[in-house]
Amino acid sequence: MRLLGGEANQKNFKVYNDNGHRAAANEAIFPIIKQDINTNKFSLVGTGFFISQTGLLLTAKHVLEDVILNGKSQGPIGIIHILPNNHYFIRTIMKGFWFEHSDIAAAQLDQPVHKQSKKLLCNKILKLSISKLNVNDYVFTFAYPASEILKVGNSQKFIIKPDIYEGKLIKEHPFGRDKVMLPNPCWQTDIFIHKGASGGPVFNKRGSVIGINSTSLNIAPNCSHISTIANALSLEVEVSGQKINDNNKTKFTLKQLGEIGIICIERD
Repeated sequence: MRLLGGEANQKNFKVYNDNGHRAAANEAIFPIIKQDINTNKFSLVGTGFFISQTGLLLTAKHVLEDVILNGKSQGPIGIIHILPNNHYFIRTIMKGFWFEHSDIAAAQLDQPVHKQSKKLLCNKILKLSISKLNVNDYVFTFAYPASEILKVGNSQKFIIKPDIYEGKLIKEHPFGRDKVMLPNPCWQTDIFIHKGASGGPVFNKRGSVIGINSTSLNIAPNCSHISTIANALSLEVEVSGQKINDNNKTKFTLKQLGEIGIICIERD
């Protein structure tokens, strides 16, 4: 049995940001929450991570779809943005960008402005990788499945508990695992993806993101599937808050954003 969160070997994993420096994972990876419009109660729906400094994020497509019923939003959805001092605040997801060919989605957050400096808040981002993957490659994920949202009087208390889960790649499904749940390219791992870890980044041994948690099987705990970054480069997103060129273009694929340096993508 592979090691689960809280028991993973701390020496095995390292997370790196876009500059190649060691990163504090909880500053770039966060819980995604939704609020019920009838009860105002918050609940955890998954995990996501920053890929641009102005709030462009990646997560699993089914995480964002969790708040959509018959084409309508069932309430506000946002993230818990964790700061270096362990303070946090809630940011709202303004737009979502679904990808037809993978269980990967992007989203654009609101962009808070510092009260004194009037500058946009910049966040830490992770380095993406489209390197070739092989059976038995070591992989790990950082996510928030153990987090809780408790009712305390008339308020709600957020208890943020990140965990690290490690394992290896078992089998590639280049044409999808099945026709219903995962009809698109994916990899099987022996990591047990707990509820709430969906959408979390999956790293290679160099600490770059090679994929996103998609599904696990309760009947086979040490079996999960991830959707890879390499199969999502044509996902088109709308970028705001950054002047990219002179022709006012706002829609770009992930591949194009990597080429112009808005997000960081490594190939080797």
